[in-house]
Amino acid sequence: QVEGGSYFKDKAGVYWGLSPNEDAKGNVINFSGSIVAGADPETFVMVKGDKIDYAKDKSRFYWGGKAQ
Repeated sequence: QVEGGSYFKDKAGVYWGLSPNEDAKGNVINFSGSIVAGADPETFVMVKGDKIDYAKDKSRFYWGGKAQ
């Protein structure tokens, strides 16, 4: 998880709105969500605001999983 936000990242990309999918025994088998198109996982961080939390990478700002 990206510290302070609802984004997740790995070496392959940045993801938003991940929800666990469980098997009949309650074990997490995978996650569903969306890829944040164009986001750079190496530079992606949260930016705290007064009312809304944004995220950013080296090129853009993001809110709600989309570039702004």
